Amino acid sequence: MKHVFLIPLLAFSLHAQAPGAPVEIAKVILSIAANSDRLLPMMEQIKPEDWVAKGASDTYIDQWKTSQDQCKALVADAHSLAQAPDRLTDVLKVLFRVQFLEIAMGSLEEGLRKYQNPALAELLSGTRAENIPNREKLQQYAIELADQREQDYKVADAEAQRCRNQLVTKPRTGKEGR
Repeated sequence: MKHVFLIPLLAFSLHAQAPGAPVEIAKVILSIAANSDRLLPMMEQIKPEDWVAKGASDTYIDQWKTSQDQCKALVADAHSLAQAPDRLTDVLKVLFRVQFLEIAMGSLEEGLRKYQNPALAELLSGTRAENIPNREKLQQYAIELADQREQDYKVADAEAQRCRNQLVTKPRTGKEGR
């Protein structure tokens, strides 16, 4: 009777693996990290304080600092995620950082074009755009991983319910305590 529980447990553990090839998604994640790492030296050339002197909003300064922090955090988080790509929370964290940078950097690029260096803005934009296919792959992977986790939960819940029903309907013989 004890072995009856091993079959569903084995099926659940096989089912609980992350979708896709872990090596392939790890390569995508490391590409995201490498791309973000290439953005950092370009971001250091941005001088939003000078823009403010030319009439730009001082919110560019905060946006630039936040973008640099997010970019550095993205590099670190992506390297960590590449080691264990099946962690849904970490996948989402990296995905959200990539999406934040796309939005924030777009705004900074506009300021850079207007107040400092249009060529640097184009270089930054082009480098950032290289990450779009990787972001899309990571986004698809996140959806598949979330779906897989949901299916895992359903399997575990069904098995737990089956076990509860079996325990409730099992006749008591009085020999369980021995």
